[in-house]
Amino acid sequence: AQVQAHWLAEAALDRAAARLRSAGDYQGETWKVDLPLNAASTTNSGGIVEIRVQPSEEDKPSRVSVEAKYPDQPRRQVKVERAVLIPAQKKNQTKDSSASETRQENNP
Repeated sequence: AQVQAHWLAEAALDRAAARLRSAGDYQGETWKVDLPLNAASTTNSGGIVEIRVQPSEEDKPSRVSVEAKYPDQPRRQVKVERAVLIPAQKKNQTKDSSASETRQENNP
């Protein structure tokens, strides 16, 4: 469960970065992820990720924090938290331009 929560958190950071770059007013979301059956699981399972964006002033990075919980069952749940700074997209910067991110990990 720890590995799945970790990958959900990483995917959520990528999701948030893409949404911020395409819509500067993105403020975050609750992302519910359904995962299919696999050899290690006898039931469908899913996770839930809270994505929060702290907007920044113009030309300053926005802070994105995520909290991934997997599975979405309180008795067996693992929680992973991550935070990154997403650089502001400059007006003349294309959406395909890469921007560096500073990642921070917090596993309670």
